Amino acid sequence: MSLDGNGMLSIYAIKNSEQAKDYFNPAGYFQQQDELANQTAWFGQGSAALGLTGDVDMRQFKELLDGKVAGHQLGKTNKDGKLEHQAGWDLTFSAPKSLSILTLIGGDKRLIDAHQTAVKTALGALEQEFTKTRIRVSREQVIEANTGSLIIAQFLHSLSRENDPQLHTHCVVANATQRSDGQWRSLNSAHFYDHKMLVGQIYRNELALLVKKLGYQLEIDHRTGLFEIQGIPKNLIECFSKRREEIELAAESPDAREMERATLFTRKNKRKESALALMISWVSECKGGCFKQSQVKKV
Repeated sequence: MSLDGNGMLSIYAIKNSEQAKDYFNPAGYFQQQDELANQTAWFGQGSAALGLTGDVDMRQFKELLDGKVAGHQLGKTNKDGKLEHQAGWDLTFSAPKSLSILTLIGGDKRLIDAHQTAVKTALGALEQEFTKTRIRVSREQVIEANTGSLIIAQFLHSLSRENDPQLHTHCVVANATQRSDGQWRSLNSAHFYDHKMLVGQIYRNELALLVKKLGYQLEIDHRTGLFEIQGIPKNLIECFSKRREEIELAAESPDAREMERATLFTRKNKRKESALALMISWVSECKGGCFKQSQVKKV
């Protein structure tokens, strides 16, 4: 679902609610080997309005993706009499690879909290600034600006599809927002895509600030806004970026849309391995990459 982590935000449309429920279910086959996959949470003013708090209930999750909100059915009926409703969107925030290495192998769990806090900061900006729906005024559709209401289910994961350490959070946005008059309507998602780069940068800015407060020094690419934590060898980052390398080889250009196309085209089922086997493999690769905890530079 996401590019191999380097501080990016990716967005994918969810078309099948049943498949989404199966994939994101913490008890599902894909997530059983992921020790962080049981960490789920609701987010957003829309979630609060519906009384959704704490862990994500997968039955409620599917109903919301199906457009069943507060006793109403969202969507439109096509010419064949069938209901059409876009389920939602998966906004995936992926941490820089060096951060994933330090927290999942190096054991600094504070970095998980920093990542999650940065994700919430970015989602808050998305909700307040870029959440819109269409309304009809005098037989014309117009946009209601900034409804400030989203229903978001967060799923924290720690593995790439190549079983490399990759801390990332899937933020599944249901296709529903509550207007100022209290009515629930479908979203205009174009604004998510239009402001994807900005929201991703908000995440990275907040994360960089929090990581520096923990005492780490950063290597920042001011051209792209991406960063890594100093002291993690480049060859080790590349070693744990097998999925990213696969995507880049399949992409015809570095264009964002082409990279996302390549991501979907090359996506494979995750390989089943125990947490112990993964850690043994990771430590072995770290030794091969000459990584030492003492190399990490702190202020």
